Amino acid sequence: MKNQPKDRLGQAVVSLIFGIFGILFFIVGMLKLGFDSEYSYMPSTGTMATILFAFILSVVGFFLGIIARKSSKGRGMAIAGITLTTLPVVIMILIIGAGLVLVYM
Repeated sequence: MKNQPKDRLGQAVVSLIFGIFGILFFIVGMLKLGFDSEYSYMPSTGTMATILFAFILSVVGFFLGIIARKSSKGRGMAIAGITLTTLPVVIMILIIGAGLVLVYM
């Protein structure tokens, strides 16, 4: 008898939900960052907290989606969660990397 893949439907659902909320918080944070840069030199604490929260949600959702990808149920939701969380994670890693490069140049 072959081993059946585990049912990780819950992780797939959480990955999708974290992906949706992560991308929404990321968009709101980036819009707020644009408005803050227009009127002052420093972004507000709430803006940075929103972007950090979006990044944490996206990273957790990404890893849960990777784990749930091979499950028997919820594979589509896991892939959608991975897709939604990839954009904020990649953009934030590029921003952090660019910031580190600019600081040490």
